[in-house]
Amino acid sequence: MKRSAILFGVSILAICLSATTVVQATPIDPPTAGTTTASDLSFAPTAGGSTTGNINTNTMFALGNLALGPSGSGVFAGMSQQTFGMVSFDITNGISLDFSNATFGSFTSSMVTVANNLPGFLNLRITGVWNPGSNFPGLPPGVLTNFNLTFTQTSPTSEIGAGGSFSSTNTVIPEPASMALLGTGLVGLGGVIRRRKVVKK
Repeated sequence: MKRSAILFGVSILAICLSATTVVQATPIDPPTAGTTTASDLSFAPTAGGSTTGNINTNTMFALGNLALGPSGSGVFAGMSQQTFGMVSFDITNGISLDFSNATFGSFTSSMVTVANNLPGFLNLRITGVWNPGSNFPGLPPGVLTNFNLTFTQTSPTSEIGAGGSFSSTNTVIPEPASMALLGTGLVGLGGVIRRRKVVKK
């Protein structure tokens, strides 16, 4: 009985701590939302490894020199242009796109959705997590972000154009440690409840 009570107490403590951590990881102030432009400074994006690859049939894409900004709205207001060099990804692999620099921080995709695929036009909606860099002091890591990227082409063998927008939200994804703590608490609580049912029988 004593062991059951201790397990129950530890489980409740783990759940409470995880809830506190999640709340701390999702601050309302300062806000983390903002939008800025995205472009390819190389003016040579590729599809299937070619600057004239068909954007409607290929799944591998690359931006020769991805740039965000300059400026924008919300947290990106007044931001200087940020460059990231070549960024390549596979639209069939939701976690294949990532880029970073010290001042902007890092972005890692979690899902790539083809929003529109029309002749000469491909619009991708890329969801992921942005961990702000040194230009954004006080902002928490794990900001849910939407990267809207469009590729255009006048014919299936013409050069490709690319552009889009990068929009952060006011939602912060709880870090894995918080989720693990919550899971531990729930498992322990389940064990206590099960043990009590067995004892009653």
